[in-house]
Amino acid sequence: MQGVLNQAEFDNPRRLRRWMLRASGWRNATAQHEGGMWDPKEVKLRRGQVMFRIGHSQSWRGPVPMAINLSSPWWFEGETFADIGVTSNNTGLGQQAVARLKLSVSERYGVFDTIICVRLRESLGALRGEGNPVFDPPDPDSTTPPPVWAYPGSNVKQCFIPGLRDFHERPTDLPDAAFELLGTRSVHAWQAIDDKGFLSIR
Repeated sequence: MQGVLNQAEFDNPRRLRRWMLRASGWRNATAQHEGGMWDPKEVKLRRGQVMFRIGHSQSWRGPVPMAINLSSPWWFEGETFADIGVTSNNTGLGQQAVARLKLSVSERYGVFDTIICVRLRESLGALRGEGNPVFDPPDPDSTTPPPVWAYPGSNVKQCFIPGLRDFHERPTDLPDAAFELLGTRSVHAWQAIDDKGFLSIR
């Protein structure tokens, strides 16, 4: 893939195969499958494009630094952001709940409470696809089946951006070069964002 900041991740076949595995839900070729997306396709995200993710303000270790949230490879585009808001309005379910289902983000993955909006300083290569359902493990003390994090029949596209972290999950310099942070908001402010537009509340 030519003309993207993370071109090296796509030009090296071995690295690209490893990223494809990660995007498809395999930490490595021998790991247990967990989440990811099915049939990811290579796409170019253009300079100036606005991207979103729902990050985490806290983890079991304490507050999550913005650098960690920005280095996550999982992002989505404005169309997906709008789809989640519309589905929430139509169903009466909260935006956070709909986002977890549509993006297949189990509660065990984090608090999922902070909307992050960035503009791309330069073009980036990404892998785009629809999320695989995530099945929570059964609770031996519960008589109810564990939840499945998916929204049947109405999946949305999401993007995995190789190179924001290395293969040891450490942030690289790519987020600083690639992202202009436009703003962050609580996920519970989604309705206000829908009404005003994210870019107007920078």
